[in-house]
Amino acid sequence: MPGSTYSLALETSSSLGSLALFRDQVCLTEETWKKSSEKKKTFSHSEFVTAKVQKILNENSLKLSDIKSLYTSHGPGSFTGIRVALNLIKTFSYSLDLPIHSFNSLDLVAENVPVGNQPLLVLRTAVKNQFYAATFEPVDGYWKSLVAPKLILIEDLNSLVNRDHDCVGSGLDFLPLMSDDLRKHIHPLDRSLDDGRASQFMRLSLNPHNLDSPIAWKDLAPLYLKLSAAEEKMKDHQV
Repeated sequence: MPGSTYSLALETSSSLGSLALFRDQVCLTEETWKKSSEKKKTFSHSEFVTAKVQKILNENSLKLSDIKSLYTSHGPGSFTGIRVALNLIKTFSYSLDLPIHSFNSLDLVAENVPVGNQPLLVLRTAVKNQFYAATFEPVDGYWKSLVAPKLILIEDLNSLVNRDHDCVGSGLDFLPLMSDDLRKHIHPLDRSLDDGRASQFMRLSLNPHNLDSPIAWKDLAPLYLKLSAAEEKMKDHQV
């Protein structure tokens, strides 16, 4: 459509991958896929994204050169998944001189949840008994960050959640292992809301409580919060 601005958004920080095409502030279409393993073969996000980009452009009669801005999350989450999104977005940004709008992945998950009257806990499994956690409060119809994403042990969650919170995220898998005091403050929401979706990036960008300043490809950096498994092993050998 003449005069329209098209944007691509990519999210691969969890097992659910998604790619969305926006025209101005409207999501035209979204492609989703699930990273999985079948018969000892692992299907990673990198095996889906290129084909999904081509499919979404072809179905909307667009070329990559028609895209004017890019959206992604920089973590925390899957190390490999974060790298897949950041590498592709950086490549497009460098090649076409496009601005990047980057957000943390827990803010993106929060945008799945309709804003109500109760604070929100986003809890994503990191490793073993550790979680990536962030909390939000409802302000003027949007989620406002209270506690930025942090790495936290299961036994320390009480210090973060000392009143009733709605909760989404893969960390809910560990609800039975949490203390009775903690469980009484956590109200699980629909598990379909656990993963961030590329289609939510525009709403996140328009959230007045977020600072959305476009950046260049060279300034896009991952938010890991913890060492990778390889780095952990190297650290153990050095002790």
